[in-house]
Amino acid sequence: MAVRSQSGRLVRERLPARHMDLVALLRSDHGMGHGHANAVVASTLAEPRDSELANPEHRD
Repeated sequence: MAVRSQSGRLVRERLPARHMDLVALLRSDHGMGHGHANAVVASTLAEPRDSELANPEHRD
């Protein structure tokens, strides 16, 4: 799972960005296949943000 957390960090560092722009970044700069990059982006975007973890009652 080290790759996922490193990839997730790369995705979070580039937010806000469109989903497919993030997929393209992982594919071109990090050599991932489309399916893997798409799964990493989707999984990362589904995770709660640090601000949501600190104050769960004030979600967007």
